[in-house]
Amino acid sequence: CAGLVFYWNILPNPYEYDWMTMTPYFINIRHFSHYCTAIVILGTAFLLGGSQKHMVLSCSFLLLSICWAFLFWSGSRAGIGSAVLGLFFIGILSENKKQRFLVITILSCLTGYLLSDAITLENYALGLVNAVKRTDFNNLLPGRIELWIFSLKWVKSSFLLGMGADAFRFLPNDNFI
Repeated sequence: CAGLVFYWNILPNPYEYDWMTMTPYFINIRHFSHYCTAIVILGTAFLLGGSQKHMVLSCSFLLLSICWAFLFWSGSRAGIGSAVLGLFFIGILSENKKQRFLVITILSCLTGYLLSDAITLENYALGLVNAVKRTDFNNLLPGRIELWIFSLKWVKSSFLLGMGADAFRFLPNDNFI
């Protein structure tokens, strides 16, 4: 996250930069959002851990809000959905800390949304609102199921080491996408 903030600040005009396909250190902005998803889930679990130090809690909450902001800003429906699903399970497992969990989740989400809204770009592929707008619920599931079936073949063939991010683009015999 710090790298993108730095990159944003050194660009002459970050609002005109192609963040979708030229994200520093990533092939696509969606790959970055998956890191944010993991940090949102782990950060929420950390904040529920019980630390009573005010500085630790404040810094952790700030970082969690920034990760939510980047997740919303990236417009990744899969990342946002995965974060919500992960937080659902954390909410179930947070036995006597449900009130703390709800406060952390709602406040960090709201703060993250406000931060992401502050750097909204005129790009249809980026942003939480645009992610909802471009979702076609009639065609969403059939394409995903076909993609999952296709991916299971690769998991079976390369279970231990995997294929790597975006590796499907470089396999000559598989013309799925």
